[in-house]
Amino acid sequence: MNMGKDSAGNERYGITLTQPLFNGQTLSALALARARVRAGAAALAQTEQRVIEAVTDAYFGVLKAQADARVATREQRLLADIYRQTRAFLRVGKGDPIAVEEARANLASARAGTIVAENAVRVARQRLQRLTHHPLGRLRDLGRVQAQPPHPDAIGPWLAMAFAHQPLLKQARADVRAARAAVAYHERAHWPTIALVGEAEHGLGILLPPVEVNQAGASLQLSMPIYQGGGVSAATAQAQAAVRVNRSRLRDIRDTIRLDTKTAFLDLQSSVTEFNAARAARRAARISLQATRKGYTVGTRSIIDVLSTATQYAAAQRSYNLALYDQIVARVALKGAAGILTPADVATINAMLIRRPRRAFKPQDFGAHG
Repeated sequence: MNMGKDSAGNERYGITLTQPLFNGQTLSALALARARVRAGAAALAQTEQRVIEAVTDAYFGVLKAQADARVATREQRLLADIYRQTRAFLRVGKGDPIAVEEARANLASARAGTIVAENAVRVARQRLQRLTHHPLGRLRDLGRVQAQPPHPDAIGPWLAMAFAHQPLLKQARADVRAARAAVAYHERAHWPTIALVGEAEHGLGILLPPVEVNQAGASLQLSMPIYQGGGVSAATAQAQAAVRVNRSRLRDIRDTIRLDTKTAFLDLQSSVTEFNAARAARRAARISLQATRKGYTVGTRSIIDVLSTATQYAAAQRSYNLALYDQIVARVALKGAAGILTPADVATINAMLIRRPRRAFKPQDFGAHG
């Protein structure tokens, strides 16, 4: 819109309206924007899944560290009980000074292990608090858990889900489309543009009598860029290189997703076997410790045997704790690799957690006697 006076002093008012009818670059810019929006949405979904995986891993890392600390404390108490027993035997003439020193050395090692385990709990809690930015109270622990294999128990469906739903792959595909749209955008800088132009003008002269002029019209306007100094060619070549880079990245991401999904699938399968084996080994180690302590009491087993089985039982406890929590983490990892991890899965895990009552240590927990 313009208004004012011409050189003769006549007042003039005019308005011009332009409606683009064809602009190739604008169409490409719209396609580019849509591809970038899809890439951003996929990146957001990927970030959400990574947060779920990270928090789950950190949460169960705390539970595992706390379980290890409980095992270390109980192992220390057990070895302290064995140490007292060897000293009592020595006082009544049935013991061996070497056995007492051996028990003392193992007890000192267990005390150091307890300190290390307690420090690991502090580190694990700090790691979780860093992710959540909330003060941590007492965490709920797992209740009774049955090991679950992948469902379906075949790699094919999981790979199909990964290629269909993995946000990282969706983002890479959207980046390729965006790069192609960028090439079209720069190539179309040479294209003509067509616009419909409408004009209206009102004028009032200063002659006597004054002369009033009203004009209106419409026209088609064709614009054709002729030379832009090579900028269009350079920008097009750069965009074409970006297409090749994004295609290579897409292939690499597909290979990574295939490998990650297969690895997570096999890890979950293995976790079932490891969990069942660790549970059986813990049970066997408890029976072995009880039998060995009874044998030491009646003089058929040595203190070395007792200390060895006590250490083996503590190791079996730690292996069981690791297998227990890794089984849950492996479930989350497989869904994350397949790209189908959602907040609903967090709710499912929360339903498995219970508030365990605190229980004082009892000697019979480790087969201790007398």
